[in-house]
Amino acid sequence: MSLDYDAIHKQAATAIAESLARFKLRHWGFVMIRCTYASQAKWDKFMALAKQYTYGYFEERGMSEVYERLLWTVIEDPATLDGASLLEASRRFSEYDWVEVDPQGRKEGWDEEMGTWLNFPRYLFYLYVDDESLESVVDEERAELGDADCLKAVWADSVISREVDRLADLEAGEEEEEYEGYESKDEERMMLDLRKKVRISELADLYAALLRPDSWYYIGTDDDGVCLI
Repeated sequence: MSLDYDAIHKQAATAIAESLARFKLRHWGFVMIRCTYASQAKWDKFMALAKQYTYGYFEERGMSEVYERLLWTVIEDPATLDGASLLEASRRFSEYDWVEVDPQGRKEGWDEEMGTWLNFPRYLFYLYVDDESLESVVDEERAELGDADCLKAVWADSVISREVDRLADLEAGEEEEEYEGYESKDEERMMLDLRKKVRISELADLYAALLRPDSWYYIGTDDDGVCLI
């Protein structure tokens, strides 16, 4: 029996709409951190495609009002973020002044239905846009590659915690070579706990899946590390 993907996607769109209503949220949407500045034209094309895909996602399901509540927030600064690492970008995200763009500030809430404390995806995860991600989306010649049209979703707290643990290990006397060996043992598997690739056409699906933050660990990926949602 084939899966009804339209029904699955509409369920995701509905989940976002319901979260906005239930917790009286004005906005939703991932924050992007721009870490590539070589071409403004390519960046403009990237943002146009992101908006085009996401608008189409909701318009096709008769839920364009949910798209209207999406706030496209981009943290950018060529002086400090050009070529920034995941750690550097995560620290910038963790220091972000939410009131600057969200008058209600960082919103959290208890979900009786789920029985869990929600710290909404907007404030936990961000989209890391580096050269690789940008070219993946705007370079039409990459269309046949398995990770085409992808950017990276990152759990900022997890990236920062990993660095804290690394420094603690070094301070405790572990040699850095041992830690580096541990990293290389299964780097991709470990990195999936920090960041996952997501197709630009599936940003809403990922956001809906992450309305319950612990779902991050249960989102499967294909052989190219792309989310299966």
